[in-house]
Amino acid sequence: MCGRYVRARAGLEYLAPLVSGHGDFPVGLDVCPSWNIAPGTCQPIVYPAGTPRRVRWGYRTPWAMRKRPRTIIDATSGNFDSSAWKALWRNGRVIVPGDGWFEWVDAVDGSQPYFIRRMDGEPLFMAALTSQQLETEAHDGDGFMIVVTAADAGPLDVHALRPVVFAAPDARVWLDPDTSPELASYLVHRVALPAGSFDRFAVSRAVNWADRQDGPSLIERTAAPR
Repeated sequence: MCGRYVRARAGLEYLAPLVSGHGDFPVGLDVCPSWNIAPGTCQPIVYPAGTPRRVRWGYRTPWAMRKRPRTIIDATSGNFDSSAWKALWRNGRVIVPGDGWFEWVDAVDGSQPYFIRRMDGEPLFMAALTSQQLETEAHDGDGFMIVVTAADAGPLDVHALRPVVFAAPDARVWLDPDTSPELASYLVHRVALPAGSFDRFAVSRAVNWADRQDGPSLIERTAAPR
């Protein structure tokens, strides 16, 4: 599953496809590009009607806060039937905009990062869940998680899980508050873009250092180790 992702475009390029037919265009769309987004940072996510807000990537369950629970950065699609997740599944659906994500593959001389993106060059609309409601203040533990599902056979089978990515029309349905949990589940398991919609290639290991490496050079092709 992706532990880093890329958001390299202007905010309008992500948000315009998500507000088609939804009335007024949202404001406050300025976002800085980043080619090495890591968990624990505050990033823009998109709520219904294309409204953006910066939220921390990573969620800690409120019922376990006294035990100092680990931060969860991804939500496995198979867990949505549990009572602990039903509220987020019903009321916390958001989209994380991006252009691709990184995965690491074991190589003889260490882990080799690969960049994964849509083959058609379109933005990624990644399904996500958040505990942070749009109009409320953040509380300890609030954050967002990228929804992941089983990786089908193909160019993305470097790990067992991968992000759920929608085409823009399906992302709008995911965001719609009137979408039932059953339909949302159907979108995740039957409608999301398949593995054949993506390609991957090796990139520089400089991406390993999220705290000091950023820029478009991180997604330039490099020779894959043999």
